[in-house]
Amino acid sequence: SPSPGNMVIRRDKEPNIFRRSEYEVSGYNETYHCLISQIFGDPVLPSRVIFEDLICTEDPENLAEFLRPGVTINRRRGTAEEKKLYFLESSPPHVSLRFEGQIHLLPNCPSYAKPLMLAGFKHIHALGGSKSAGLGWLSWETLPNFEVTDADWDFLAKGGENAAN
Repeated sequence: SPSPGNMVIRRDKEPNIFRRSEYEVSGYNETYHCLISQIFGDPVLPSRVIFEDLICTEDPENLAEFLRPGVTINRRRGTAEEKKLYFLESSPPHVSLRFEGQIHLLPNCPSYAKPLMLAGFKHIHALGGSKSAGLGWLSWETLPNFEVTDADWDFLAKGGENAAN
């Protein structure tokens, strides 16, 4: 198994594009960490955001069992595999289920995490496996009420001196 310290950008071996003050994290003087790693973590830096599991709020007694048939597709040939029929247990088609969960921003979470996460949520339309088969589609009732400042947007908009154009 590789060493976690070798799975991040080390300052003694970094390409020029990573020599940015925004990628320096206090207490981690031998490595650089991109903005996304500073939010969600990497093999060296712990995550600064905790996502709770989404819990279905529907009464299980009211949910009918539904077996959805599927067939394994050979990725190389793009055809169905022989004798590879399977059944997937899922919710019935066209049923709207409500899920709830919390997001916790730890005290050391960078403030630019808020606008990045809100922008990301607006682009998430499905979760989990078999999305292309129509499973996991979602809509948001309420997005987190993060207070986003102009300074957060300005920080993200400025990019860096070495940032790709």
